[in-house]
Amino acid sequence: LDVNAVLESIGGSGILIKDQTSYAMYTDDAWYGIGGLESFDMTSMYMIQMSEDDMITYEGMPIDHSTTSIDLSAGWNWISYLPQSGNTVGDALANIGDSGDFIKNQSSFANYYEGYGWFADGGLEHMMPLDGVKVSMGEGASLTYTDPPEGYLTRTILSEPVNSPWSIDHRAFEHSMTIVGVLKINDEESMDNGDVIAAFSGKECRGISGLNYHPVADRYTAGIMVHGYEQDEEIRFVVYDASSGEIKGLENKLAFDINASIGNGLNPVVFKTVSLPVEYAVSQNYPNPFNPVTNIRFDLPVNADVSISVFNARGQLVTELTSGNYPAGYHFVKWNGTDSHGVPVSSGVYIYSVKAGDFHTFRKMLLVK
Repeated sequence: LDVNAVLESIGGSGILIKDQTSYAMYTDDAWYGIGGLESFDMTSMYMIQMSEDDMITYEGMPIDHSTTSIDLSAGWNWISYLPQSGNTVGDALANIGDSGDFIKNQSSFANYYEGYGWFADGGLEHMMPLDGVKVSMGEGASLTYTDPPEGYLTRTILSEPVNSPWSIDHRAFEHSMTIVGVLKINDEESMDNGDVIAAFSGKECRGISGLNYHPVADRYTAGIMVHGYEQDEEIRFVVYDASSGEIKGLENKLAFDINASIGNGLNPVVFKTVSLPVEYAVSQNYPNPFNPVTNIRFDLPVNADVSISVFNARGQLVTELTSGNYPAGYHFVKWNGTDSHGVPVSSGVYIYSVKAGDFHTFRKMLLVK
């Protein structure tokens, strides 16, 4: 199946398409397999980057899933779902037994548990026509999809928790990692499915999960898919406490790790709330003196609109480091020794101003080159 023939209906709306080993790019009114992708393998999953919304339409005969085997290797495999109607993950993957460890699509995931089978820790209950998935295998196997049941199954699109203060566009990100954890609020493990955990990088929400009962672990867990642009982005976590209606900081922080799967129902990550500051405070920047990067910490006892700016010794504005709403907790911003245009500034004394609600303070810092 030629790439240009299959993608003809979307014209110039596409930018790039790739499978696990090759890619093609759209330029000069055609798709070019500059990365080796010239035709489609119907058993493979593909990721496509679009410049605008569009719909792929293509006519052809469906593949016979009952006579088509997909060779799966130990490690990651990008595969398509071949049957023309949906099935549960466990039934669809029945013939690979316990060789599979983990499966995910763009917004949800499931883990395999010995003696139980597949469980949708992150909401992936069904496999559906047109779905592509990534499957992590403990050992190689040959997959032939089982016949799906008659009747309609709901396509798995993991919805955001009803009471979530946050939202996320899964399609904005190329990469993801997953975490299964339990939540402790004030050292008590939560069983409230109204609580919502959110992952952030800076002020951008990267993932959301409520709590759900986990039958294998016999406790309430959160299965959160964290999205990212690149390796090692700093991820922090907060929780919406349904019992109090408050947003609270969590102790947990990590570096984004593409395709990592951290924790499961039997060995979960423990998300723990932090004790909130009792007053506004700004710490001396560290390191100080510095060259060229320093950190500024500020503490918020409540959610607040925060602005942090840097001035030179003459009182002239050099740059604004941040401006926006922050949740109660402990926060850091970095200054890399450049002005608002990205131009490095000279050595000398600089002053940083921190405003948070009605709180306002200044501190000096020394840049030495």
